[in-house]
Amino acid sequence: MHAPHPTLAPSDALLRRLLTPLLAVALLLASWHVGAPTPRPLDAAPGQFSAQRALQPLRTLARAPHPIGSAEHAQVHEYLLGQLRALGLQPELQESWGVLPLGNRLRGAAGLVRNVLVRVPGTQGSGKALLISAHYDSVHTGPGAGDDGASVAAVLEALRALREGPPLQRDLIVLFSDGEEQGLLGAEAFAAEHRWRHDIGLALNFEYRGNRGPISMFETSGDNGLLIEGLARAVPQALATSLMFEIYKRLPNDTDLSSFKRAGWAGMNFAAIEGHTAYHAAVDTPEAMDLGTLQQQGDILLALLRHFGQQTLDSLRAPDRVYFDFPGLPLLHYGQATMQLLSTVCGLALLGAAWRSRREWRFGRLLGGLATSVLSTAIAGVLAYGAWQLVLTLHPHYRAIPSGATYNDMPYALAWAVLTVLGLAQLQRALTRWLPPLEQTLGAALLWAALLLACTLALPGASFLFLLPLLPLAVALNAPAAWRALACGLAALPGLMLLAPLLRSLLIGLTVRDGHLMVILLSLWLALQAAWLGPWLASRTLRWSLLAVAVGALGWATAQSGFTAERPQPSTLFLAQLGSDGPALWLSDDEPLPAWSQPLFKTGAQRAVPELLGPGAKPLWAAPGPVQAGMAMPVIELLGDRVDGQQRQLELRLRSPRGAPSLVLNVEGASVLASRLQGRVYSLQPSDNWGISLFAVPADGVAMTLTLPAGRPFTLRLRDRQWGLPAGSHPPRGPALMPKPFGATDTHQAVTLRAFEAQPSVR
Repeated sequence: MHAPHPTLAPSDALLRRLLTPLLAVALLLASWHVGAPTPRPLDAAPGQFSAQRALQPLRTLARAPHPIGSAEHAQVHEYLLGQLRALGLQPELQESWGVLPLGNRLRGAAGLVRNVLVRVPGTQGSGKALLISAHYDSVHTGPGAGDDGASVAAVLEALRALREGPPLQRDLIVLFSDGEEQGLLGAEAFAAEHRWRHDIGLALNFEYRGNRGPISMFETSGDNGLLIEGLARAVPQALATSLMFEIYKRLPNDTDLSSFKRAGWAGMNFAAIEGHTAYHAAVDTPEAMDLGTLQQQGDILLALLRHFGQQTLDSLRAPDRVYFDFPGLPLLHYGQATMQLLSTVCGLALLGAAWRSRREWRFGRLLGGLATSVLSTAIAGVLAYGAWQLVLTLHPHYRAIPSGATYNDMPYALAWAVLTVLGLAQLQRALTRWLPPLEQTLGAALLWAALLLACTLALPGASFLFLLPLLPLAVALNAPAAWRALACGLAALPGLMLLAPLLRSLLIGLTVRDGHLMVILLSLWLALQAAWLGPWLASRTLRWSLLAVAVGALGWATAQSGFTAERPQPSTLFLAQLGSDGPALWLSDDEPLPAWSQPLFKTGAQRAVPELLGPGAKPLWAAPGPVQAGMAMPVIELLGDRVDGQQRQLELRLRSPRGAPSLVLNVEGASVLASRLQGRVYSLQPSDNWGISLFAVPADGVAMTLTLPAGRPFTLRLRDRQWGLPAGSHPPRGPALMPKPFGATDTHQAVTLRAFEAQPSVR
């Protein structure tokens, strides 16, 4: 008969009485940490940023969708010029072709952009300048109050407030870029051609991926040590983590800062990402904008201007730092040497704890604790993924919302989190017959130590994520056995305060569709808490209370699952016409078709790939549509056609006689070896799937040069796109419907097509 396992707590009841209020306070601090400030009123001090003042230009900037090439877009850039002149500044307009070359992470595009710029001279004329950028164009499916009208309005208000105080030492360049939504076109044009491009020392870009939530600094250029030190001094309570830096540089996402980084400039990127369902949507209006978010953005912007505007910006390169925000503390940051030292201290503390308690554990059972941590985490993730698939089965209309977001993400997230805590705690209690809490905890700590080592070596910016929860635990495990559970519970608080806002951000960034990733990270952390979590949840009352919270959250989510005027359903519809007199097609990728568009698809509707989209496109609902008689087709003018050895060069002019603002050209049947647009390089590598989207195309068209293999037939497929649908051509959308952002098709557009069949040799 063997001796009983040593206990890790003097009393479950005492543990609950001590830990419960501390856990509640930790969660409240974490929640407060990501809150937005109260917006300042119109009569705030002149030198302060006021969200209410910034709201005035925002209402004008985002009164309607203003995509590049539209009449509303022209009105917005004229308004910006007027606002800058009213501040006593001398703005200028950069009109140029912005080109995002094919082969970039974004599919190639080009457009005639109109960047609005102004330069505010500093008191010291020499040295590099500070660039502040925000884009003023929107998508055609929404008015763009958040993306990115709020940033533009914030810059205008910050410029006004800045002029109430002492001038900056460094020149300040403000860029209201154009064509960001269509491929960073304005930023590309500025970085490639503008005479001020050689003067930039630091670029600060401001964006939105929603319309509320805290402003975070989510991306930097490489060698960011001095940038992070400056950010910590300028905005001590900044929300920023080097984990996001590690993640974002591996994602296929781009903002204007991507163009600036390619130009070799140091830079930082700021954004709010909550309210994802408003992103590029009709509900992204000034009325829906969170003014607390706008206030926080303005405060950060003004603080950065006043700090970096007084610094030397000629050399901002220094080794990358590990950095993260923590509730109640200024931005924490340290270098690689400190990171390695802390990781070593953590490892030594963990080894010390294992040595002190060596008579209480067996190596085989410790490995069992490690295996249990891995398996329980994997099972929790699988269950969370399965639960979301069940939700989609019960609410299939969620699939209509792009990017996996829903209008009610948070209740689901709360339910997943609470159920994960309950499930892991019950599992840990059940395992104590075979694996005492100490062996469960040491096994999980071994897994965390391996993850910490891997991050220290390969992803240093993510190392804090595993260091901060593990280091206090390693110290706590050195406590006397009788008080070890309480010590481990107290040691869990720093990790909880770090992870709670991080998990929230992870859920918002990835959306509830990928909520299982949040559950996996939470489960990993819970695996470390075996010493106290099971005893803490020994109370039946507490378990039932948490279960009631989870059930209530799911009920709340269900009650909010329908579409309303405030939470409209995205839907896709566009009209295509092949040839000047038809045929015409209604097209949609909605599944199922909503009631408002079903009458359009009653006759001859089928899932098909229309000629308009070319081979390989996703099948759409297609049905006969109203022919717009005599509609002018896009024009491909052949200006030159010559063969030089094995290569054939075509000189073309592309235009839209009906004045559509966008053209799309594709080449089928042959590889394009190289191409130029308006004399600028578009592609230099062979491409078998060559295409280009053109925006704000002038009435006289655009010149294009294509180099292809000689002696091969091919097809040029040109379509033009008009924002919006012909008036009276379709039933009106109801108040609970809106055009679908990020549709698989050119949603809410009227499109025409012309194909040019090229012969294998010069005619």
